[in-house]
Amino acid sequence: MPNPPSTTSISLPPAAAGPVLTWVLRGLRTDRVNGVSIPPWAGPLCQQLAAAAGHPTAPSAARGTPVDTLDAMTHYVPTRAAAATTGVSTGYVRRLARTGRILARRAGRDWLVDPASLTAVLERAHR
Repeated sequence: MPNPPSTTSISLPPAAAGPVLTWVLRGLRTDRVNGVSIPPWAGPLCQQLAAAAGHPTAPSAARGTPVDTLDAMTHYVPTRAAAATTGVSTGYVRRLARTGRILARRAGRDWLVDPASLTAVLERAHR
């Protein structure tokens, strides 16, 4: 018996991709809350649906910086440390990360932020 193909292709109207993506993300969030591990196919599926829907990144409660713009050599620090270093609140740092104004990525429920990016945004705000 031949091995099944490693990928399968389906056709989906672009107008349906966004609602399907939202449905998939809700299911994955529920699984994560219930302690179910996220399957390896979930990431690529969400990326394909986001691209079909015309989203630069998959919609979620927290956008952050699109993965393809993150520099692997950037040193990220937790929001609490970034806030303490710069003298702003952790809530403000989280808002900057969530809206994509600073380089940041999600780490569970918290954000990891690029301190240089945060400093640059704060300097621009204080001009």
